[in-house]
Amino acid sequence: MDVRMLIVAITVAIAIVDLIVFVFLIRNFKVSKGLWQASLLFLLGFIYATGYGLELAAETLELKLVFNHIQYLAIPFIAVVWFFVAWRYESPKAKDFGLLAFVTCLIPTVITILVFLFPSVNQTLYYTNAYLDIEGAASNYGFEVLILEKGPFYYVAAWYNIFLLGLSAIIYFRLFAKYKKGNHAEGGLVLGIISAILAIAVVPSLFSPKTYGMDYTLYFMLVVGYVVLYTMMKYEALDLKPTAHRAAFEALEEPILILDDVNDIVSWNVGFEQAGFPTVQAHTPLEDLFGDPEIVEAIKTGKTVSFAGFGKNFILETIPLQNQSGRNSGTIVRFNDMTQYVTRIETLNYEASHDELTRILNRRAFMERAEHYMKAKQNNQEMFAMVMMDIDDFKTVNDTYGHVIGDCVLEQLAVRISGYIPPEVIFCRYGGEEFLILIPNTYPTGAEETAEMIRRLIADRPFLVGDLQLSIKISLGIGFGSTGVPGMLRDYIDKADEAMYQSKRAGKNRVTSIR
Repeated sequence: MDVRMLIVAITVAIAIVDLIVFVFLIRNFKVSKGLWQASLLFLLGFIYATGYGLELAAETLELKLVFNHIQYLAIPFIAVVWFFVAWRYESPKAKDFGLLAFVTCLIPTVITILVFLFPSVNQTLYYTNAYLDIEGAASNYGFEVLILEKGPFYYVAAWYNIFLLGLSAIIYFRLFAKYKKGNHAEGGLVLGIISAILAIAVVPSLFSPKTYGMDYTLYFMLVVGYVVLYTMMKYEALDLKPTAHRAAFEALEEPILILDDVNDIVSWNVGFEQAGFPTVQAHTPLEDLFGDPEIVEAIKTGKTVSFAGFGKNFILETIPLQNQSGRNSGTIVRFNDMTQYVTRIETLNYEASHDELTRILNRRAFMERAEHYMKAKQNNQEMFAMVMMDIDDFKTVNDTYGHVIGDCVLEQLAVRISGYIPPEVIFCRYGGEEFLILIPNTYPTGAEETAEMIRRLIADRPFLVGDLQLSIKISLGIGFGSTGVPGMLRDYIDKADEAMYQSKRAGKNRVTSIR
């Protein structure tokens, strides 16, 4: 391959890469303290490399001068941008740079105008003459290099570049002295040394009347540009943010899954491993973890859904992940553990609906459930029985043995009856030593048999409280009703209560029903 073609191709490739980096940094300018000025170095590098590549490829003096002019849309402003990068690196929140930018760009703007006027206008302020170095082509890889003789403004530009680069070095070294150690100090030291080297590199141009040979400044700029980019982005973009994101991901106690764009599990945190979930492997389908298709569908569609499984209660929250173009690239599934809250709510609900002593329903909860039953069955004409029961001579137990013994009797009575009646029967402590039962879907004969069995369950077996053996009897009254017949729940309770008092008046320890 022709060496000249290779050099031109490399130079053009540099231009393309610089342009890509510039576009990337502009789209992500918040990275590294928002120093979007750093991206301008790559824009200037793109212009510089494009012009120089075309200059090398050109065959005539006239074309080489045209492409040299293109380079000067960038060259005079490189030191200015470098200075602003240093200034903003030290003071990222500074906003009053408009006037300073205008002043610092005056000399570079004048230089660009003078270059563009040469040689079409007879002025020799920046360049005085231009010709091709035909004799030195062999030492320049076969290129007939453009030689430019320098005018007074060339040296003005050189001194100006030395000044800005030296000022940048001072800013960086001052930053290093301020922090002394750490990422900011290291960055300031590296960039300060680079700025000093650049300033020193300009000095030899002050002692030559014309340019010589190939321009290697462009290729040096390439290396320097990426060192600058790495130095600025390393701490925040490459070290701090990934470390912080990783730490936050792992530190969260809530289980977290990361799904890819086809909803396969690709990662999970320690919280997930410790939450009792089944072991998963990378790229496990979501369906293999959740057996419920509704849960899977909710996650896929981004809906928040409750989930009970693996011994806990969760609220599943989905967070979509999008790339720079806005396309879906995956999903975060966060398992918000609600077990303690659910348990607490269940406990509160239980305490609000159950009698503190006997742990069966209290009066309010009984009324609510009974009302719900009657409304649910109001179109079915379903027969039911209301049973009121009262412990006979319970005052004597309290007066003789004390209220502690009386409470034990109430507890044991509730346990015996609860163990006998089926789950659909509604049973409560109505107040004091009175208990109330609603037997759904029954007829008088069946309800009377059930009530009699309850009476015997209490009367035929003594109550043991420590060393005491107590014989307890109860009186029961039954009232009947139908869910299809209009009536207040209170009316049925009153009917059962009246029947119970008939049992009391008839000698106690018996069942009376009012049909």
